[in-house]
Amino acid sequence: MFIDKEKFEAIFQQYFEHCKKTNWLTEQERYKFEFAEWIDGRLDLDRQTDVEIDAIIETLQKQESAKTDENGLGFISLLDGGKTDEYNISKSEVGLMRRLVKGDLSEEKLNLKKYKITYPQLSVWLSCLDPSHYAPYLDDGILDGIRHLSIDKKKARKGKRSFLSATKHLLEIRSLLKSHQSALASLFRDIRGASQLNDLFYNWIAQDVCFFVAQHIVNANGTVAEEEVDYVLGVEKKQKLNLKNTSL
Repeated sequence: MFIDKEKFEAIFQQYFEHCKKTNWLTEQERYKFEFAEWIDGRLDLDRQTDVEIDAIIETLQKQESAKTDENGLGFISLLDGGKTDEYNISKSEVGLMRRLVKGDLSEEKLNLKKYKITYPQLSVWLSCLDPSHYAPYLDDGILDGIRHLSIDKKKARKGKRSFLSATKHLLEIRSLLKSHQSALASLFRDIRGASQLNDLFYNWIAQDVCFFVAQHIVNANGTVAEEEVDYVLGVEKKQKLNLKNTSL
């Protein structure tokens, strides 16, 4: 068990009310749920080759984003600054994820040094290819939210350790969210339509809850507690933490 369930339930009610009363879902964060709606069911490692999967993602790259008026993957390209200004997933990166999902590559041996993809970007695509076992964590803002909900407050903030830790926490949050299925189905009716809330969509809701926590509870004033800054950045004095741009 990783998540403080009592705290989660109280925060979920805040999240639910905020979504009903504001434009959080209708405008601010709608883009990522539109992404989830579009990608759902389009990727299948059992039926598609790496080339075919890469082609589908390239098609998505050309879709308009309601959030940014840029390409549909604009928000993924910007994740944690990225290793390149323009990001397009490669066939070799699809192959890497295939090996990971199929068990031919262990998480312990996972290493991205030879690839342009970052761990936040990897989490997004793995959540599309294997939503039962992976969830998108995107950026430091989500990690701040995860830590606030977590029983253990000290979580790794860089690279693979943050990827593995965030995955475990988000999957537990997803499990807790499923107890609110009726409320969430009503909340996301305009985006999801008649489709059921599956693991892929629940993963993005889990991510969104953590981002909400970071924005409106933990970092409402744009800063984190001094001891948390020390842990995250390895500095000796309090500094402001940019939720969007700090590297993981």
